[in-house]
Amino acid sequence: PKKLYHETGTVHLKDSPTPRFDLLKLDKYQGASLQFSRGCPFQCEFCDIIVMFGRVPRTKTMEQVGRELDVLRANGVRNAFFVDDNLIGNKRQAKDLMVFLKSYQQEHNYKFCFGTEASLNLAQDEELLQLFREANFQWVFIGIESPDEASLRESKKFQNTRQDILASIRNIYSHGIEISAGMIIGFDNDTTETFEKQYQFITASGIQAAMIGLLTAIPKTPLYNRLKKEGRLSPERVQDNCKLGTNVMPKQMDYAEMVSGYKALHERLLKHSNIADRIINKTRYLTNPLNLGDYSLKDRLSLLWRFWVNGIMPGGATALFHFVRSIPFTRPKLVALVVQDWIVGLSMRDYVKRHFVSEFEKSNQLIYDYSKSIEETFQPYLE
Repeated sequence: PKKLYHETGTVHLKDSPTPRFDLLKLDKYQGASLQFSRGCPFQCEFCDIIVMFGRVPRTKTMEQVGRELDVLRANGVRNAFFVDDNLIGNKRQAKDLMVFLKSYQQEHNYKFCFGTEASLNLAQDEELLQLFREANFQWVFIGIESPDEASLRESKKFQNTRQDILASIRNIYSHGIEISAGMIIGFDNDTTETFEKQYQFITASGIQAAMIGLLTAIPKTPLYNRLKKEGRLSPERVQDNCKLGTNVMPKQMDYAEMVSGYKALHERLLKHSNIADRIINKTRYLTNPLNLGDYSLKDRLSLLWRFWVNGIMPGGATALFHFVRSIPFTRPKLVALVVQDWIVGLSMRDYVKRHFVSEFEKSNQLIYDYSKSIEETFQPYLE
């Protein structure tokens, strides 16, 4: 035995054994995860994927993927997430995988609903989009980051500048594939006007799970090295981009302005009216979604009841009004998608309420307590 085992070479995924999924209580999970590739060909300044895994994607064999799916299927798993940071980093290999998954699904009566992460250039490859649908990929997470081309170019996210982003999103929708997205605020190009641009874009795109984060400099990334040289890193601040803070000092706005604007953006997007607006904007283009899961009638009724009691009723007449207006009554097969989006929106609303609002108020209370303490300490001297 050694005190430390340090990886010095490149891990060949073809040597990876089938994970011991049987050690998990899989019935306690909404789905399970598996991985086909590691690495990404792009060079986004803020990202540590290429630092950890390199820019040349490495993959497992189709036989390995098949064995993992066999184990998951035997254990009753139906929702599977390919956790690859960019499943289409090598498009030729991605297409081979889709053909394999389509064949596997046909052989086993389409038991799996898949999701994954991919780059936005997926929208520019009609063959790949069609293969995604045929393999039963219901959703994809895409790092969109910003609707502002200057911010994308600054961060070297060039793959998002090759086509209008909104048109790309709607093209993916047209193949029945749902989109979750990563968005970032705090690039050097960003100003206080960026919050409005993000709001308008996210609303128009219809993306419900818009995971907006403050730009965070992760150690060893090009962004971290650049900002360290510029003296714009704050080591005391949080390095969790799902919190009200970051270790990056913005260039064209005050730090406090950025944090308060970030909080206000979430509050605007998660109003009942905006949840409904995004659903309406999405269902104009996502008209033929894939089956959202193999739920029994009992499960469906249970989900609807919990959604009603925990989601709509607490919001009162306002929530009910906006829920009803978001239902496409002439297209009943979209109702499940509408309910799913409301659950996502209300869950994110709950997260913001518990984490952002309480933390913000806690910080304000702390500042108030400190100021009162200082005032009381110096009052005798002032007198």
